[in-house]
Amino acid sequence: MLIDDTEPTLLEVRNWIQPGSSTWLLRFDWSKNPLPMNGSRGNFRGKAAITKRVRIRAEYVAGELAKIPPLGRIEAQLTHYVDIARTRDTDNYGLLEKPLFDGLVRAGVVEDDSPEFMTKPRAQIVHVRDSEGLVHRACFVLRVCQLDDDGCDS
Repeated sequence: MLIDDTEPTLLEVRNWIQPGSSTWLLRFDWSKNPLPMNGSRGNFRGKAAITKRVRIRAEYVAGELAKIPPLGRIEAQLTHYVDIARTRDTDNYGLLEKPLFDGLVRAGVVEDDSPEFMTKPRAQIVHVRDSEGLVHRACFVLRVCQLDDDGCDS
């Protein structure tokens, strides 16, 4: 974790912001992937419990905090903001993305997480210093935007 005197950003305080008319950023304060594809996750019960907590957290942030309305078709992309520059593999985020997307469905943001309703670009990894002031500490941010004929409004 980065230790400094930097004031937290609005996203870090609220865990969500709406930078565009149909775009939301949802912040999750895990500094490391809680559901890595590589490495130990314990037994199946432990993995299932973590998966459930991730899904519930996504549902809560999207539905209760951000109050995202039903959007029809969306694009949802995960970004891991890291504070230590080292090689990471974006393939490692697959197990984390699924319960995040399921949380959006349970929150009523989108009808289903199938391609008909949701596009899912590959996860990104960005150093916090390159976040353009969005965040100051390691975390995950899920960008959710309503799709129209031209794509996201960003």
